[in-house]
Amino acid sequence: MSLSSYWLIILLIIIALMSLKTLRDDERLVIFRFGRFFKIVGPGMVFIIPGIDKGVKINLSKEIPGWQGLSKDELETRIKNAVMSKFT
Repeated sequence: MSLSSYWLIILLIIIALMSLKTLRDDERLVIFRFGRFFKIVGPGMVFIIPGIDKGVKINLSKEIPGWQGLSKDELETRIKNAVMSKFT
């Protein structure tokens, strides 16, 4: 293998490490694709595309008190409201 092949492998490893995010049970990641809302993901391992996706981490225990008792739809609505209030 040549030197350029090693550089390519190292570059691919760096990009893979940049694209993986780990979220705790009380965290969600709001993903914006090309600056527009795409989806809410988490908890666990999350894959984002570097340069295309931007992730904003939301800590539910601080941002949304009583989040454990909410349904999935209510939680998504409150997360969207919390993110929009941060950016406006």
